[in-house]
Amino acid sequence: MQQAIRQYAPEDIGGNGTNEDKDIVNEATNGGTGTAGDIGSIGTVEDTPGTNEPMNTDEGDTDNTDEYLFDDSGVLFITEDILVTADFPGPVTSSRGRNSNGKTALITGASSGIGRELANLFAQDGYDLVLVSRSEDSLLEIADEYEQQFGIQATVISRDLADPSAPDEIYAETLLQGIQVDVLVNNAGIGEYGRFATESDLEKELDLIQINSVSLVHLTKLFVKDMVARNEGKILLLGSVASVMPHPMMAIYGATKAFNYSFGESLRNELKDTNIAVTVLMPPPTDTDFFNKAGASHTLAQHQAHSMTPAEVAKAGYEALMADKDKVAPGLSAKLQVASGYLLPDSVNAQNIRNLMKDRNEVAQDKKITLTMAVAVGAALLGGWWLLSRSRTNGAVDAYENAKFKTKAGLAKRSAKKALSDGLGSGSPLKSTADSVRGAIYETKNAAERVVDKVLA
Repeated sequence: MQQAIRQYAPEDIGGNGTNEDKDIVNEATNGGTGTAGDIGSIGTVEDTPGTNEPMNTDEGDTDNTDEYLFDDSGVLFITEDILVTADFPGPVTSSRGRNSNGKTALITGASSGIGRELANLFAQDGYDLVLVSRSEDSLLEIADEYEQQFGIQATVISRDLADPSAPDEIYAETLLQGIQVDVLVNNAGIGEYGRFATESDLEKELDLIQINSVSLVHLTKLFVKDMVARNEGKILLLGSVASVMPHPMMAIYGATKAFNYSFGESLRNELKDTNIAVTVLMPPPTDTDFFNKAGASHTLAQHQAHSMTPAEVAKAGYEALMADKDKVAPGLSAKLQVASGYLLPDSVNAQNIRNLMKDRNEVAQDKKITLTMAVAVGAALLGGWWLLSRSRTNGAVDAYENAKFKTKAGLAKRSAKKALSDGLGSGSPLKSTADSVRGAIYETKNAAERVVDKVLA
């Protein structure tokens, strides 16, 4: 297991960080200087001609030898977290685990949830890992577990992606440790529950944007350039079913997921002539600690999350990435939600999500009505899909089939309207949704009829 050590920027230790003048340290280490030749490869600095005082800042220390750590490339890790580079020959290399497949995956948000499950899958397949999260202790335990169980090399980089400098620091750590990142998994993400205008916290929302999208773009920019130079690599971006529909009560979260999806599809198109895969993972509500941390543990969405495990989501995302798919929505529920995002009016999708964001006790009494609405909309949509499919495969729809479809569509419409009206008075909390769904059914029926007219024309 390798643990990244905090480094000072070149301006903090003097010089340009390249050691062109063979200066090892300056005032940051008590004024001591020396050349690479003055430093023994055994990892110690002794009093030798060409050095000033020993590089030891502890007062009263009479030992003339200070201990330091070097890697094969001459990277010098000094106690008290000062990092400089000595002028040692040879390329930067990284050790591999005994069962490594020779490739490395970097995973953000790797300490729990979907990120942890993705790390499991990569480790099982022999990928060395770079695990990124704020939770250093958890990462160290996970890294040790993977090395013992799977025989791979696991490197821990503890960084908070809410810090704008974190992506640059993460990238620098991989370079310093000689790690080539073959797979980038931008999994880290958070949420913030509440009405944007009056309830949610702005600072948390700004951090949310930084973590969910800005750091994702930043890390992708840094690592994808290296992938393009090698003409090989894989990038997994965490989207959501919220990527394709409005998300009231978690408006900023939904906006970041919409951004991630659009960014991922655009990047995939730009890289289509390369051997770099870009996949967007679009899970439904999942049984992780996400809703609790977002302040939404009381919602119906959190209750529904129990039906989808992070292991299931991770498996779907991993397999889609390896198969070079552009996106994946794990499970039937996610697929239906994504389909509704494309096919239903935004007002309907927004209200449906708003209902999921309600207190689950509040909406328990309306489960039957909600199910009826879903069936009604589904029947209308499936009818339209069926007709369109037949028109494409058969080339035409005869008059008899046309009449039969119109009759069935009319019956479905009347049945749905009656069901939607049952128990929905003017004061019902779901009346606005019912009205929107009625409009959606009407629009869908008209669209299907236009298809018929076009095919028969």
